[in-house]
Amino acid sequence: MGKFKLPMAICTNSSPRRTPSKQAPIDYIEFISCVTDTNRFDRDMPPNHPMQDDSYWYVQVPDVTYININEAVRSNDEKSLKTAFELGTPVDTKDKYFKTPLMVAASQGNVDLVKMLLEKRASVSTIDNFKWTPLHHACHGGQLEVVRMLVERGADINARALNGGTPLTRAIESSAFDVVQYLIEKGAKLTTETRKGLTPIDIATSFADPRVINAVIAKWTPPFDKFKKAALKAKKPKPGDGKGGDSLESPEDIGYYQKSRITVYQLAESIMENRVEPEDISYVPPRPWIQMPNTEKQMVRKEALREQFGWKVDFPDFLMPFKRNVSDQVPKP
Repeated sequence: MGKFKLPMAICTNSSPRRTPSKQAPIDYIEFISCVTDTNRFDRDMPPNHPMQDDSYWYVQVPDVTYININEAVRSNDEKSLKTAFELGTPVDTKDKYFKTPLMVAASQGNVDLVKMLLEKRASVSTIDNFKWTPLHHACHGGQLEVVRMLVERGADINARALNGGTPLTRAIESSAFDVVQYLIEKGAKLTTETRKGLTPIDIATSFADPRVINAVIAKWTPPFDKFKKAALKAKKPKPGDGKGGDSLESPEDIGYYQKSRITVYQLAESIMENRVEPEDISYVPPRPWIQMPNTEKQMVRKEALREQFGWKVDFPDFLMPFKRNVSDQVPKP
């Protein structure tokens, strides 16, 4: 008879806030699609001027649809994300599992989106339902460039997850040698323990390849006295400078959707006092052309992905570092 395991419920955000318009939960954004006559324009033959594309007047416009903000990150829908942020969606919006767009982009190793989110001042210290920070997700994804960007923005390299794991242990589990080496050079602690009492050296011997094991052993020091742990507690991670704040932020603190409206009385008063502002009569197309990457830019991105993840990224059976590392260790039948 196998060992009994008690199923435990995980923390989820079952009733997310809704936007003031009540059209969709706040973690959903409008999906921005290019509405145009494909017989006239496409990504390789865009209109020379926004006024040239009059397709909106005779092409059937699809109904407004919404997409989860983190699904937009996974599909690399940069246009929908930028539009949502411009309309006031908080950059640190959390989904059902309290994950932010920065966490998802970091776990996917999407360098461009991580850079864009950091420019929008996304928080590097917010946590999800397992107390993983964006750096935990980046180390689990095994991409050094993403890890370096987060550390340079002040991410805590010794942040503890719910089970006591640190970004270093996540990188070890993914057998990401360059990430492990970088974190050790930055001062990541090798004497931390998970709730099961496992140290980084224990996790390395179970998950990692010889290069990672040797890198951890080279910097390994004997375990410190457990009675001195209280005096050697890691400093609490500083709250990030993101507009979304950390995990303790209350929804009422976010006032992104409050817009002032002038009343009829205020308008009449301004007319009487000759304070009428000039009206902007510039024309804005109902559905302007959306700039899409042409075939040449798509090929450049594909080549960059091949350099980042290897040639296997083009195939449907491609696995991220952690899943590939676990898959390689499973005995083949």
